[in-house]
Amino acid sequence: MSSSWDRAFHAYGPARGGDELLNVLRNGEEETYAEENPGVVWWRQPYSFLWSALYCGGRITPATVLGLRHLLKAIPASDFGGTDPTLRWAAVWWIRDVIAAALTDTDPKDARLTAARRNEQIVAHWLHNHLARERSIFEWDDNDAPGQVLLAAARVDCFDCLPECYGPLSSLLTPHSPEQLRAAAASATAMLIRHPDLHRYKEEITAYHAEEACHGSPQYRASMLIGLGELGAATSEWLTDPELAVKVCAALAPGLAEDQTATQVLRTASLDPAALDASLAGMHLHQVPQHHHTVAEALCHRVEAFEPLLDSAITAVAYETPGGVSAEPYLRKAFPHGLPIHGTTAQQTLARAIAAHDRAWQSDKRWTQALSRTGLPVEREAWLASAG
Repeated sequence: MSSSWDRAFHAYGPARGGDELLNVLRNGEEETYAEENPGVVWWRQPYSFLWSALYCGGRITPATVLGLRHLLKAIPASDFGGTDPTLRWAAVWWIRDVIAAALTDTDPKDARLTAARRNEQIVAHWLHNHLARERSIFEWDDNDAPGQVLLAAARVDCFDCLPECYGPLSSLLTPHSPEQLRAAAASATAMLIRHPDLHRYKEEITAYHAEEACHGSPQYRASMLIGLGELGAATSEWLTDPELAVKVCAALAPGLAEDQTATQVLRTASLDPAALDASLAGMHLHQVPQHHHTVAEALCHRVEAFEPLLDSAITAVAYETPGGVSAEPYLRKAFPHGLPIHGTTAQQTLARAIAAHDRAWQSDKRWTQALSRTGLPVEREAWLASAG
């Protein structure tokens, strides 16, 4: 692993100066930085740098590992972020997402075989040339195979660094920490203990989530229940909770995939999306940023036929959300083989609802992209024809 920012790269090129950007974030001096650096490229803004350059949708690079180590030392400080406490929560959520990427994308055996080549002369020569210019990993071609060796090495280094995360993260799980910070740290530790060296903490972290799910704000409890579900613990006792956010997050637990009560909770929530939004107001659930989409995905996975979900699908078509088209999972469920001309009654009914939804045909990129992703027509005429 590179121990120096000036010898590492991230998703958008050489990482030199990355530690300075993270220190700006740590000190809560983003506004001052923006004033002193007018016109700086967007991904070099401190907060954007964290998510776009160092994480970039789960792409682990040598700079990601450096950023992880940097933040692990910084987040225990209560003054992280200066007067903006949200920066500390965001840093912990970033660590959580890096943990998830390292655990999901890394095949230790294969990655280590590739990473073993990191000290070869050809790799060193490639790195020297790469660091001499601003060039993102999205511009790489077949000549950048040595760079892929360094990406594999970064994944291994990140995976091996995960045990070091437990101490700093668990130190945040104290009663005096704000709910938002505890929620982020608890979610990160729930993800972290999937690492083979940290399995021994599973019982402790599971007990923490179960206890915390019994008190606090509804959104905080909901976050704890998502963690319980990820940990494979039982969440059925919360399915009758008076708070909608709590019982929906309990119902989303993978262990309740065949539980009819849980499925009914999700179905009820899907039919009243405004109530679900209201129940989650005031606190962003990082684990399920698009909660309507998440509920729809769960229902489509758990209910075998589309017909029982028709009402939920039509409701999703009509309900506008800023994050995307929440009807997309229903589109995949209803039209697995494309848009039929002579479909079932349920298919025709959904096609009619989509054809009648003006927002879908008013240059709304969300709808255009959703229809394209599902392999369905982006022309209104096709939907009118399918509606019968």
